[in-house]
Amino acid sequence: MTIKIVTDSTCDLPKNVIEALGITVVPLFINLFDKGYLDGVEITRQDFYTNLPNYSVHPTTSIPGLNAFTQVYKELASKGAKEILSIHISESLSGTVGVAQTAAREYDQIPVTVRDSGQLSLGTGFQVETAARMANEGKSIDEILAVGDQSFQDKCIERLHRLNRAGTTIVFVSHNPVTVLSLCERALWIEHGRLVADGPAPKGTNRWTGRKQTRKPCKSDLDRPDMLPHALPCRNCR
Repeated sequence: MTIKIVTDSTCDLPKNVIEALGITVVPLFINLFDKGYLDGVEITRQDFYTNLPNYSVHPTTSIPGLNAFTQVYKELASKGAKEILSIHISESLSGTVGVAQTAAREYDQIPVTVRDSGQLSLGTGFQVETAARMANEGKSIDEILAVGDQSFQDKCIERLHRLNRAGTTIVFVSHNPVTVLSLCERALWIEHGRLVADGPAPKGTNRWTGRKQTRKPCKSDLDRPDMLPHALPCRNCR
């Protein structure tokens, strides 16, 4: 069975990965002044960030219309897709998932499953990449969705550590303060789409956990993402 993966432009996957894995991207709009531009189509990320300091009005984004998703689903079906998995930015940050779900309900030519990634940027992107690789290996939708959040998280953390060691600038989204402390120098706390705190990672995670952190996490912490950082060295690090 041919399964195709759909996502939106907030996933931030490199173009070569998208093309190599056959991922279809539905662009969001970037609104500048009184005009909207299709993200990655009518305006590139490089152009956007180069000109960002010069914008007199703060840019905003808007979600694709219902027809954008319907057309993508129709096009993939016409090219032989038998099933579609559509993975998108967290519903708490954007209405994109809701539009995709409505389009999936109204489109009945082939089955369309919509998944809320619960993330944004590469937090979504790594899930999309993993799903696309599994689909290309012939896995079913159930097998792809059976790869739980912990497995996705493990793959994401491993890759982020490689990028960090290589000196790459990382924008990382997580509910896990241990991982944020291990990877990030600066942290933003966003709750229900609202910025709660912004500052050095220890300060941001202190507010998140409600307890004082006196050291950076050790490997034992990272092996147990359910645990919060603790003040004393763990048994393996004494």
